[in-house]
Amino acid sequence: MATEPELSFGGLPLLHDQDHGAQDFFDQYHPINGMITEIEESLHRTNSRTGGRGDAYVGLPLPNYPKVPPLRVNQLYWPTGAARWARGYFLCDFEVFTTLSLGIDQPREFKAVVSDEQSFVAEMYALHPRTVSNTRKSKENLYLVPLVDERYFWQFRNFGTTAITTWNALFTSLETQLDIAILSTNPGWPTTRVHADYLDPDHLTLNRKYDNAAVILDAVVHSVNQRICRDPSGLIYTRDWLNSVLIDGSNMTTSAGADDDEDWALVAGQGYLSDPIPETLQVLFPKATCGAPRFEHTYYLASRTAEDYATNSFSTVQSVSGSIKTIHSAQWANYNEAETTFKNQTALDALADKIATDYYSQFRRPSHDVTWVGIKDWSFTGYDDHALYSFGCEHETPEIGVLKDDDDGVLVTKSYGRRYTTRIVSPPGNFGVEQQLTNNVTAVPPQGLLPVKLTSALVASGSATANQLTWTGGAWVEDTDCGLTVYEPFGLDSFDSGTKIFVRRGEDSGRWETLSGSSGAGGGGTGNSTIVRVCAKEFFEPSQASTAFDKWEWVSNAWQDAGVDINVEDANDNCCLLTGEYGWAMELDADEWVMIGEQGLHRKVKADADIIQSGTGTCSIWSHAGTCAGVDSTEYITVCNGGSSVDFPRAILAGEVFFVSYYDGMWHVDDLPRGPLLGKPQLDVPDGSSEIFDIYKRVGGAWVDTTADVPSVRNITGITLKTDVYYMIVWTALSDEPLALIIQYAVC
Repeated sequence: MATEPELSFGGLPLLHDQDHGAQDFFDQYHPINGMITEIEESLHRTNSRTGGRGDAYVGLPLPNYPKVPPLRVNQLYWPTGAARWARGYFLCDFEVFTTLSLGIDQPREFKAVVSDEQSFVAEMYALHPRTVSNTRKSKENLYLVPLVDERYFWQFRNFGTTAITTWNALFTSLETQLDIAILSTNPGWPTTRVHADYLDPDHLTLNRKYDNAAVILDAVVHSVNQRICRDPSGLIYTRDWLNSVLIDGSNMTTSAGADDDEDWALVAGQGYLSDPIPETLQVLFPKATCGAPRFEHTYYLASRTAEDYATNSFSTVQSVSGSIKTIHSAQWANYNEAETTFKNQTALDALADKIATDYYSQFRRPSHDVTWVGIKDWSFTGYDDHALYSFGCEHETPEIGVLKDDDDGVLVTKSYGRRYTTRIVSPPGNFGVEQQLTNNVTAVPPQGLLPVKLTSALVASGSATANQLTWTGGAWVEDTDCGLTVYEPFGLDSFDSGTKIFVRRGEDSGRWETLSGSSGAGGGGTGNSTIVRVCAKEFFEPSQASTAFDKWEWVSNAWQDAGVDINVEDANDNCCLLTGEYGWAMELDADEWVMIGEQGLHRKVKADADIIQSGTGTCSIWSHAGTCAGVDSTEYITVCNGGSSVDFPRAILAGEVFFVSYYDGMWHVDDLPRGPLLGKPQLDVPDGSSEIFDIYKRVGGAWVDTTADVPSVRNITGITLKTDVYYMIVWTALSDEPLALIIQYAVC
């Protein structure tokens, strides 16, 4: 028995637009494209935290996605990418509207069926349905149901606090933050997710704590010339260009089944050859001296030509003379100061070769803008910008339609009832990014200090040669390939050859300069002031008065306690150290020491007691000394719970662990466990009464009981609260007791 045609969501029937009646109504009175059901742009255009990080200042690779095409009733737009999402507008009656309105927080199965061989099935979410026609009898009204896929909700997930180490670790962290699994048929996946020539991810530009995870995922895959594709099946793939070439070839088949009347009819469009491409690809690598950014911002340019790297099996590649595609890489080109030694040229040339190979590979196959009658099976690749499915209109009388005839041609018929079409569109020829986030060169140490060993004597107001010291294997090691010239600009100090000191770039001169007597990387000069490593003997808070520290010194390639105490103060609100933690101090005058650089101002803490919204409370600092998991220390600080940086302002429960930062003279909450504080009452709660609430948190995509309770939560909702429903619990500045609020999307 043949399958009956179907258009449904969650098993509930959606309506076909008979004779374009609904679309005509929209066009005349209530245009769909004038409705604001969601932001139409991709997150790249709405997310403001996309600027450069670190001295390379490359910024995130943000693909220049085309705008969403204007949608009609019963059309579904399905794009590629992580920061865009599928969307469509469908019709329903009052009964379906009522049912959908009660459960829009859960995905349902969207289904469009033409026959046994042709169907479209995908899990989607409904945004709240809208009333279209407005009659006095609501049961006779027509309603519009906006549908989106899960990527719509990726905009509400952040990057967390992941430390960037390798591409594999970066992909794994993004999978965790987005609660997804990324698949690939790329060679080596998942053991090797990125080709070795791409080295390591840039730890500066990608160090974006709590930034949007979908934007970061798009930036990561575009940095390594891959694309995120989410198929209607729910499977999420990242495709490189070799993988895309193979899949795109199999996509362009035409037959859906054995019977001719079930075949897809290719009715409009075709593949087309690529637009003229850039003649040259130029990769810019910012120059560094021994891992430290060049003051004058110069670059190593690696140029690759289309003639050498572009291969197109369909036509001769055409390029416009003089045109250049520029890629700004975050990878440092690491020289010595005289540029006589290019320390990582081999790796950079291999990286430029790989970038050029992958960039020009996207032109190996023709682009396409093709429409089929029927629902076309399609596996999305880098060659696709989007699919546009039109689930048609049902006509009361026979209508001219298009089918495929026995000779594989196009047949016009009057017996065609529903028109279901599939249109697949490639991205434009100028689609892409201009940034590439590779960087495996460690930059200047914290506070901008570069440790060096003098290879000649340095006199007051003079200059001397030196070699950089790198921290390798637990000791400072002299890098004889990284020689540089250092200056003593103050006319105060002199240093012997062999002395180990710290230097820093002069803000105006761009030279490597001492810091008014900057011994402290293991040796001493003859100057009166020094920078030394110190160890806290007790808890040291911002702006603390002069406090005794253990002074440490560099002896036999290791740090050792010098056996001397010095008194150090924090004059600039920039230091917090637990007992036993290390910092840097500088001597301003005889026996007058101050902490330098920001140290320990971002901390993990645990609440001692409940802290109400916009209130303050005592927290203990969480220490990671000797343990990865961390332990509760005995040091306490006062924390302010409030401010615009918190995504979900709410009370903090006693025992909760979270992050704080010190600014404006006090400690402020950085973030809370993701989402609002949700709980269920242990018993039904009449309006005005109070009850114990069990607290739940999000784990692995589901809400689970934390075993924590909040006693005496008062019901101010005006209705009786039920035990099988989640409610938001808040404390306000006007009340010392927790209050329960209704959140409609949290029905169990």
